Amino acid sequence: MKADEDRTKANGLIEKFTEEDLVELNKILEIKMPTFLIMELEALISMLRDKVEANHVDVKFYLEDFEKFKFKMEYIDATTLNIDNVKAQRETMKRHRDDMRKEEESAKFDYIVEWGLQFAKHAIGVLEVSDQQKKIAALELKIKNAYIKSRKLETVVDFYTDKNIVDFHTGIRDFRISEKTIEV
Repeated sequence: MKADEDRTKANGLIEKFTEEDLVELNKILEIKMPTFLIMELEALISMLRDKVEANHVDVKFYLEDFEKFKFKMEYIDATTLNIDNVKAQRETMKRHRDDMRKEEESAKFDYIVEWGLQFAKHAIGVLEVSDQQKKIAALELKIKNAYIKSRKLETVVDFYTDKNIVDFHTGIRDFRISEKTIEV
């Protein structure tokens, strides 16, 4: 499955991420405040939090603990995310990536943005498949319900078109209905 390949590729990128990188990243964010790197990280954190947007406080919170941040990136379950949020954050990361690469101090952290883009690609693939499966299940349920409804109608029609039932209700008695003798 293509989505699995995208996840594997994303996780391969994040293996480069070290605690020293996080310390350096936090220093750069605090001292130089590179605009596009901040925008990229806000989009990434928004996606990890499954939110429409994040701000610098969210970024700071996520980047204060190396183990938690890396764990989240490695083990986040794409099926728990909202596809619209993921698509919006992916577009934000794509839109600002070239500008971020031009920021001298930011270029070193491009692999983190690349992880976000690869993960977004994975998540969208997984979520689209999940969405299609839900649609298929809903259609199957509709088909099953329509079949049950049609069988009910057929049963009613069969009952009321049965000669013995018609004769009984119209007053015509046919003594051959069963082996028992029916007294009138």
